[in-house]
Amino acid sequence: MLKHQSINIIRSFSKKELNKFDLFIRSPYFTKSKKMIEFFGVLKDYIHHYNINENYTKENIWRDLEFKGEYKDFVIRRMFSDLLIILKKFLVHEFISESKYESANYLLGQYYFRNLDKLFEKHMIAIEKEASEGKTNDIGDLFQISNLKILKHNYISKKSGEENREQIFGMINISKETMVLSMIFFFWNFITSYRNIITISRYYNITPVHDFEKIYKSINIVNIFNTMKEENEYKLLLQISILLFEEFSDMEDFQKYLKLKKAVKKNANRFSKILLKSVYELMINDCVIRKQIDEKHKHFYDKEILSIYKDILVIIKDSPGITVQFFRGIMKYSLILKKYKWFQNFIEAHYRKLRREHRDEIYKLSYANLYFNLGKYEEAHTYISTIKGFNHFAKTDIKDIELKILYEKRLYENIFYAIESYKKFLKNNKSVTDKKREKITKFLIILRKLVSIQIKNERVTSRENLINEIKKDKSINEYEWLIEKTNEMKDI
Repeated sequence: MLKHQSINIIRSFSKKELNKFDLFIRSPYFTKSKKMIEFFGVLKDYIHHYNINENYTKENIWRDLEFKGEYKDFVIRRMFSDLLIILKKFLVHEFISESKYESANYLLGQYYFRNLDKLFEKHMIAIEKEASEGKTNDIGDLFQISNLKILKHNYISKKSGEENREQIFGMINISKETMVLSMIFFFWNFITSYRNIITISRYYNITPVHDFEKIYKSINIVNIFNTMKEENEYKLLLQISILLFEEFSDMEDFQKYLKLKKAVKKNANRFSKILLKSVYELMINDCVIRKQIDEKHKHFYDKEILSIYKDILVIIKDSPGITVQFFRGIMKYSLILKKYKWFQNFIEAHYRKLRREHRDEIYKLSYANLYFNLGKYEEAHTYISTIKGFNHFAKTDIKDIELKILYEKRLYENIFYAIESYKKFLKNNKSVTDKKREKITKFLIILRKLVSIQIKNERVTSRENLINEIKKDKSINEYEWLIEKTNEMKDI
């Protein structure tokens, strides 16, 4: 099996990106070696037929490139190194060319410093028109637009001088716009940083020392928002930022989430797809946290999460790829809500959008979970028995569902052996994080207790006590299933 960062980058490419890179690498400006073009072709073929060429080696590359003489490792290593350099250049080129405001900044900056005034003025007018008519694509666009305003300010200052009163007022207005854009950009990043720190703190059960709320109140961002008279995308971004902060700061207040949801839904058509997707992802994260805190509205949040996932599906319908995390999120909440037919249609419609190395295992894992939830345990076991499980998340998912199948089929004695095997896997597998290991270990402890009760080796005072023990940590692996199985038990 070949391993190199260049292979990982190529694997991440969509079909469109692969075709663009094929043109990129053929340009004499970037590549002067015909062998490098052939080398890329060989790697592309290897990645495409990964399951067949699993044992492909650097020696095979030497042979396929028809080098003369005995294999020389340093030659292939140098080719990998050179390809990585070209790939990095391509990624930078793609990012800048796709970011219209960033590329405009670079180009206008060159016009400015080279004193190409006519080109500067023509391009500045075009980009300002586009910015006023379009939607903010990403919060980073605010930073780039702010830089464009500063560049325009400097250009007018250099061109006109202070004797032109009209131009001076224009420069003042530009400075005011720059101030507002910078403020919104700062506040959005402030909120994002706040959310990240609190989320991580909650996940690892630590109490960070912070003064976020003091800073927030000292800025008095709500007053700033109220002073903005013009209704535009920038004011909308500030409004959503405030609502995201206030909603996240008080997870127990159901109405604050509804207020955020109403504002997002009402203005969804004013967002770009990229920015709307980012807001939706933040809302999913909040719903996941809220359902653990607010038992009363748990079912609402489950439905809300799946509904938002469906909204994101509409946004990314033309996207060539879907992440494993996104796919697994839809799987989890479709099954919690028993949307079995919808989930099966989703699998068939979207699994091909997964990266090639994940596609087979996620497809089989999805059907294994679907059949398990339908009570078809043999079919579920058939699917998981053929999963290779290259990734640690697939391996742990496989072991989880195997244990649940054994429990549902009342093969209780077998579960004890499976639990011990699972514990050895967790101990020896360094790719499993400490937090994930802790969540799985708690699952195994509760499962062992459930089995012991079933075979009369252990007694507890009441079903309620056992449920309360499970509810101490709602992030425990298979939490919903453990609650369901405990509720099914009688006279314990």
